[in-house]
Amino acid sequence: MVNRGRIEIMAHILGLCMKPQVKTRIMYNANITFRQFEIYATLLKSQDLLAHEANRYEATERGLQFISAFTQLQNAIDGSDSRILPANRLLEARQRLKTSSLDP
Repeated sequence: MVNRGRIEIMAHILGLCMKPQVKTRIMYNANITFRQFEIYATLLKSQDLLAHEANRYEATERGLQFISAFTQLQNAIDGSDSRILPANRLLEARQRLKTSSLDP
């Protein structure tokens, strides 16, 4: 297993936060400690990539642009042709996730 870099961890956190998430879910799915989460959350919030409201964290528009750019770069390095979603498509996907979570 290869160690992840800071940028990869930040992209993973933002990817998890396409819809609002609680801290524990992010920590568990990103496989990071509480201390690591606090460091990354502070950094992402200071760069306006992550928003925090009512005990939930959500990627901002700028955060979605970061995810898109990271995915493009990762695909270019890996040489894969997997689908790359631009930031506006990520916003649309997030809206669909929000509305589907509101439906019973």
